[in-house]
Amino acid sequence: MSLASRLALWIFALVAGVSLVVAFQLTGREHDHYVASKERAGRMLTELFAASIAPALDFADQDALTASLGMLSQNPEVVDAAIWSALGDKPLAELHPNPKRSARGRDPGVELGSDHIDIAVLAKTPTGKALGSAWVRVSLAQENAAFAAVRRRIFWLAFVLSALIAGLLVAMLRRTIISPLAALERAAQRLARGGVVELGELRRDEVGRLGHAFNHMARVIREREERIVAVNGRLQGLLDHMRQAIVVFDGEGHLATERSRFAHELFGDAFGSHTDICDLLYPVGRSPEVEREAFRTWLAEAGSIAPDGFDELSELAPREVKIRPENGEERLFELEFRAVASEDRKPRVMLLATDVTSQRRLERTAEASEREHQKQLTAMRRLLAGGGQVFVRFLASARERLDSAVRELSERPFLSTEILENVFRFVHTLRAEARSFDLGTVERIALALELELAGARPAPEQSPVRASVRSKISSGCGELGRELATAEALFVESSPIGRRVLEQVTVSREDVAALVRRYGGQSDELGALVARLAARPFGELLSALPDSVERWAVKEGKRVELIVNGRETLVPAELSERLGAALSHLLRNAVAHGIEPPQYRREHGKREAGRIEVTCRQGAAGVVISVSDDGAGFDEDALREKSGTFELGGHNVVELAFAAGVSTRERPDDMAGHGVGLGAVRAELGKAHYLVSIGSERGKGVTALIEPEPAKTGAIHG
Repeated sequence: MSLASRLALWIFALVAGVSLVVAFQLTGREHDHYVASKERAGRMLTELFAASIAPALDFADQDALTASLGMLSQNPEVVDAAIWSALGDKPLAELHPNPKRSARGRDPGVELGSDHIDIAVLAKTPTGKALGSAWVRVSLAQENAAFAAVRRRIFWLAFVLSALIAGLLVAMLRRTIISPLAALERAAQRLARGGVVELGELRRDEVGRLGHAFNHMARVIREREERIVAVNGRLQGLLDHMRQAIVVFDGEGHLATERSRFAHELFGDAFGSHTDICDLLYPVGRSPEVEREAFRTWLAEAGSIAPDGFDELSELAPREVKIRPENGEERLFELEFRAVASEDRKPRVMLLATDVTSQRRLERTAEASEREHQKQLTAMRRLLAGGGQVFVRFLASARERLDSAVRELSERPFLSTEILENVFRFVHTLRAEARSFDLGTVERIALALELELAGARPAPEQSPVRASVRSKISSGCGELGRELATAEALFVESSPIGRRVLEQVTVSREDVAALVRRYGGQSDELGALVARLAARPFGELLSALPDSVERWAVKEGKRVELIVNGRETLVPAELSERLGAALSHLLRNAVAHGIEPPQYRREHGKREAGRIEVTCRQGAAGVVISVSDDGAGFDEDALREKSGTFELGGHNVVELAFAAGVSTRERPDDMAGHGVGLGAVRAELGKAHYLVSIGSERGKGVTALIEPEPAKTGAIHG
């Protein structure tokens, strides 16, 4: 037997031998008196309770029975209670439900337990009919406590008598047991503080074996701590490499010290200047006040709700937030809030903020690309519905002029003024045509090239500025070629007959061209037939322009009514290839320069909607086309001012509008203002041997007239 066991045995023998005999003799009678008194009080309480529930039993009022049990439970001496009916095996109501409760409890009587008394009393009607029974368990805790107090006093006296003997025993074993245990305690305290501990000089008795066990435990704890540190390091590294800002805050919004590295990257020095989650997510002055107050309201609810109800509340939390660091670009974060268990049972919330800026940017780009694709498909389908030959001719003409521009750029090592103006007219015309066909990308590229060319105009031919622009123009022409190829692919995609749509005309284009080359110059009936075969209806050439005019008017804040006459008139092939771009320039100029805003027209007695009339008729020498509007007409003073040193040479002042770089627009934009449009119209129509002239009357409008050159006859009969 060990020393500790022998010491315990001696103390037990001395105290038990003296105190047990005395305690049982002196306290037995007192304990019985306490129990008897408690039994009488319990019986009285149970009888009163049985009388109070008799009406509820008689009427089977379950709610009243439950309420009576509730009132009974307010008595601190009542441990448990139940109510039975006269015939049932299960209690009608229980203070503490117990599926193993015995049905014997409904039988009247008293059962005595070590710490309680069970009392069952019949509940009767005033006539003596038994309705059921009431069972109450009263506590003997106070009586047992009083009995224990008496017993402790007796044991205390016994302890005083045995203290001398116990003291002698402890003194004898202090050296053999207590001192080693004290050393073990000090070692355990050092181990708890994280120190490295190992006991030495251990004996081979029980205390020595305990020391060996302690040393083994210390080594195991040290090894586990090292593994935990390693695991925590790996977990922290994993969290730090996640693109999530992890922050913990309490129910009042105060930030805790737990946070991920990305949270430091996101908020930076804000952790030092702010201690509130609301200030981090919604900085004052940089966030909408409504969103900040809404988050404050949610935070107040989150701080008072139980953890099991947090999931439902988290559905009302903000899902996204835009955060702009003091020195950085705005970023979009998805937010997720989770309840975190804490030792002090106070509410704590973990925020996971995921950076979705790039993802949303890609989504928006994809959506924009899809919308642009659908828009172009719609435009192509509209072209097919109105006659796809116009678009096919546009593609062929655009490629021809693009190849010509690339060839001119490659033939000279510098950008001459002549080449600059030729390319300027080409890209300006291409932009107008692209707008007519809803080719937004082609239009944007052409506009960018126009701006580059406009900036290079004042520079010397062999200057670095022109060299730089020449390089950009070459690159831009390559982009235009690719976009035209994309437009052609979309056009084919929109067609129900695939690539055949590019060759679908009334007759084969090659055959028509061959006929024109062989018989087009003849004045006989065959020559007239070939001319009609190659010609296109005027309405077909205008198929895309009505919608364009409407869009331009909306952009300018104006109302325009477009009227087209002579849609059936045949336009010679040579003119039809260039007429679309020319009409686009003239109509755009009418909208941008001619038609006044609705308010101005009302104030000057005009209809709010301006009128643009396009007419095509067959003249003696060929087709004659007029484009007229009822707008403000040319401002001749402004033309003179803009033209500078340009010499009229006896021409009408309106002729200044055809000069390169002359425009009455105060500030150039994508509608007008570069001073190229009318010059490009004259140049394009001149290639088809047609002239363009302009007449203007101040306050009444402008009329542009397109007619054949005097020496050129192109009448198409039939």
